[in-house]
Amino acid sequence: MKPGESYDEWHRRTNPGLYIWENFQYPKVGRSENQSVCSIPITIMGCEICELIVDHPQLSETHKKTIDTLLTNQHQFVEDIRTHTFEYYTFQWHNYLNEYEDDDTYPHPSQMNPTKMDTMITPKTIHMASTIAEGSFGMLFRTTLDLSHGLGLRFKNYKVEEVGGEDIGFSLLPDS
Repeated sequence: MKPGESYDEWHRRTNPGLYIWENFQYPKVGRSENQSVCSIPITIMGCEICELIVDHPQLSETHKKTIDTLLTNQHQFVEDIRTHTFEYYTFQWHNYLNEYEDDDTYPHPSQMNPTKMDTMITPKTIHMASTIAEGSFGMLFRTTLDLSHGLGLRFKNYKVEEVGGEDIGFSLLPDS
């Protein structure tokens, strides 16, 4: 790193290909290796814009329909996201978060409700496999829940199917 350079500045300077998505706004897409990438206006849970990654050099009609439906109805997904991440948080709290003894960062689940998730997670990336069934995608979040593994949700038919670390949002198999 150069003197006075932050980690983010250094990372952007040394890995410019990772940030090509910022130069394209859906429906325009850029190419990064064998992926289509762009920014997408997700405006839920404190987010203003997300990265979109599609594991194919071109968007199919199914990709486009899923993206358009997600954008149009994004606020309808919030309750499903809250409910499932709150269940995951409750599991993680009982599993190990309670050991931190930090009630401000990790309050006991009985002392909060699912809307608290809005302050603990922010969408950052939407991921789609090369071929998908409509409504299948992954969503990755910035989170205070697990700084090491992040938070990922897998959606099927526009409903949360699984919650876990960021790998869950990337572990999408192509549908045939």
